[in-house]
Parts: sequence; structure tokens; C-alpha cells
Amino acid sequence: MRCPECGTRIRKDARFCAKCGWKVIEIPLWKRIRIPLIVTALSLSVVLIAVLAIAVVKNNKTEIADEPEDLTEISVPEANENDGSPESDISETSSETGIDDIEALFTRFGISEENVADYGDDQVLDYNRYDRYTSEKYDQFGFSYPSSLYNNVSFIENGTDENYGNELEKVELSADDGSRAMFVIYENDNIAGTDIESKTENLHEKEKDTLFSPIDLTIGVSQNGDYGTVIMSGYENESMDSCFVYDLCHIDNEYLYRMRLTYPKAKDPDDDVHKAYYQMMMYCQCDFSGAVNSKPSPFNTFSDSYFNSFNISAQQKQIIWGLMKYVIYHNNMTGSKEKIAQDFADDGDLLQLYLYSDMWNRYEAPADSSGKIEYPGAIEYARSFYRDLLDIELDGNRIGVSASSYDPGDGYKLILDKDSNELFYAYGTSAIGTVSGNDGWEYNESLNCYDYLMGPIYAISPNGESWKEHLEKNDKNYGIYAVHIRPNRSNTLGFDFLGIDKVG
Repeated sequence: MRCPECGTRIRKDARFCAKCGWKVIEIPLWKRIRIPLIVTALSLSVVLIAVLAIAVVKNNKTEIADEPEDLTEISVPEANENDGSPESDISETSSETGIDDIEALFTRFGISEENVADYGDDQVLDYNRYDRYTSEKYDQFGFSYPSSLYNNVSFIENGTDENYGNELEKVELSADDGSRAMFVIYENDNIAGTDIESKTENLHEKEKDTLFSPIDLTIGVSQNGDYGTVIMSGYENESMDSCFVYDLCHIDNEYLYRMRLTYPKAKDPDDDVHKAYYQMMMYCQCDFSGAVNSKPSPFNTFSDSYFNSFNISAQQKQIIWGLMKYVIYHNNMTGSKEKIAQDFADDGDLLQLYLYSDMWNRYEAPADSSGKIEYPGAIEYARSFYRDLLDIELDGNRIGVSASSYDPGDGYKLILDKDSNELFYAYGTSAIGTVSGNDGWEYNESLNCYDYLMGPIYAISPNGESWKEHLEKNDKNYGIYAVHIRPNRSNTLGFDFLGIDKVG
């Protein structure tokens, strides 16, 4: 990961940033049910990404999972410099309840009711043309935004939120496609905790409850403990067509700041890179994000780097290996995503793909006497996994069983208990094997994607047979396969799966 305070890359096992001392907080693993995605600390906001970073617990600190190189190095001009970057600088009114004159409010924020949401709009793709809001009362409460994207705006001073407390200032921009950008500054006394570290942990739990299938991107406190940062992404609700959410919080000894961006999932690769750029620029030009000392990139530079620098995390690679093991080695399926999804349509063991993708072992829970491990709340992550990977829904009526009576015998299986609607890992005496082989990257011009080349594919059995022994056995479905994937910053995986073909 990269430090959200200074941008310096932090080692996977580091507890502090070596340059500025940023402290990474521990969140107990059982609370961190997450699907990781490809994100850099600076492109956390892109999440879009996601796409995808999982925290690993060590001692009393939280460690963020491996991530790829930055798409681009970015920096932002000083917030109040008159360098001609944002077109306008808007200050709040002195009203105690907000701006009563709707026309004046729209004019003040540069919003028109005639605007139609378009993330490919010239203003959205040029950070120099973003409008800007700067609070007159609160130094860090400032941000930039593309006014052409939104057709409505609300502004409130001294409001109340039952979950977060007193809203000192709140600006919410909304668009005709369901997109929203919300910026709020609260008094922080409604967040439990005796110090910034404990407040940051509690804030993380609070934010997690506002998202479906939430993903941790950054959770940490500064070296001297005077502020903390929580950055997450996920979906707005459990529906398959739910909007994607990027959620950033900054808490100090006096205030809590929130920026929450909500927008529809990308329709195609162009829409994805447009939304990735928008989110990056919103992050970079938000005064409380931690990125105000960095400069954003022009869209063309960002777009080129978005594809040329595409990489995957170790966890995302495991997802691909899980595909190879379950889809190829055990089921001999090849073809497009749509074909594979159709092949899976009547598969009562569909959860085993989730198991083989190594998602289940991100939880820590003791096994009961029957040899079953329950993973509370994990079903929502499994649902998002299949939606984002194959565009299919889990059918609990088909894949669910009674966990209390289920016996895997000499095998192992991930099951959905119909009674509790929770996932269980049931195991007997056997161990999980895996597949292995060489891997590499190749750009596929005809599909405009990357081919993740794997092979020769062979199975590793629990008794640890050697590569040569596997070759001599001519293992099932032995060969070289290409998994077609493309970056996607608006789903929980961080990539789109396009299909699998045997190429050798």
C-alpha cells in the first residue's frame, strides 16, 4: 500500500510509514470480512476500484494487502491558490439552516436542473475545470467537483444526523442517474472512543454498516495520533443493480469529515475509465482526503496508465487460480463468461468456486464438534463475488442445506445453511488440493483485454507429488489456458472476467 498521508509506499508487514510515521491500526480479522481489490493508497478513491485491499492482522496493527504500482503519480495544487485550476470558489452562506433561495443555491454551486449525468463530459474529464467549494468557517472542509454532472444540490448548516451527530455543514450533489456526492463536517463527539485510534476503529465499524459487501481500503492514524482515516468501498444496497460507493472519512480531535461518492456501476470499459478518473480527481481535490499536496493527472495520461499499468494483487491472482481449479480442472469449462455462467446455472455446488478462490479462509472462527466453521455475514460477500464475476445470483433454495445434519464425509465443502442463512465450511479428513503451473501476462488486442496465461495446468494433491510426477500422470485437462480479464474500478473484484480459452 501507499501511505495516505505522504504517498510513500509502505511494506506489507510495516506498522508505520517510514517517512511520516503514519500508524496502521489493527482491526480484528473476524470483523474484516472483505474481498480485496486492486487499489493503491492514492487510487483507493478510484476504487472503482477497486479492484481489491484486504487487511491482515499482525500483533496490534492492521496490514493492508499487496497492491500494484500506481496508475500515475498525482499531486494537487494548494487549495486556495489562484492558479486558475478550478473555475469557481464557492463559500457557504451565513444562514443557520442553509440557503433558502433555491435559484441562488443552484447559481452558487454552478448547478443546472437541465444537466444530464455523463461521466464522459468534458468538464468531468478535466480536473482544471472542476468547480470548488471552500468553507469560511472550517479550514479543512473544501473540495472540488464537476458541476456539469449534477442537476440538484442541497446545503445545510447546523443539521442533525441521528447516526453521526451535529452536521456543521453538509453539501449534497445529485444527478439524474442516481449519482450523488455528499460532503459533511460533524462534531466528532458522536463517535465512541477515548482517543483517535479507538474512534477510528469505531468509525470503521459504523461505516461498514452503511455498505453492502464493504471493502477496506485504508484504516489508520497519524504518528502522533491526532487524526485517523477510514476509506472503504462497496455497494449501496443488496440489489444486483445497486450503485457503487466510495466512502472516505477523516476524524481528528474536534471534527469528523466525510466524502461519500455514489454512482452506477460502469456500463463498459470507457465508462469505467471515466468513472475511475472522476473518483481519483474527487479524492485528490478533497482537502481532508490526505492528497492535497499532490497534483492530479490529465485524463489522457491517466487513461493510458490505467490500462498499461494494470496489475493484480495476490488475492486477485488467487481468484483466477480458483477459476482454473474449479472451472477447468474439475468441470472442463471454457468459453465466454456468459457460456460459463450458463454452465453454472444448475450447479448445486456453485459455492465451491468461492471456496476454491480462497475467499473462505479470510475469516477466523472455531470449528464446532461436527467439523463445521461458520462465517457470520459472509453470504453478502459471496453474492457480490458471483455478481461481479459471472453476473449471476446465488440461489439459496438450490445450494442451501441444513448445516446441523450435513456431513461431508471424507471431503470438504462450503455450504449455505438454510436455517441461519450463513455460510459454513464443512470438512472431513481430506485436505484441499490446488492447481499450479507457470503464469504470465499478454495483451489481447482483439478482445481489448489482458490474457492471464496459466499452465501447464496440473493438480496438486495433499500428498505433495512433484511437478514431474504430475507430468508423467498426464493430469486431467493438462494444458495452457488464457483467462481474459480487464480492469474494472466499479466492482468488488477490481476486474471484469471475460472468459477462458485453451491456447496450448
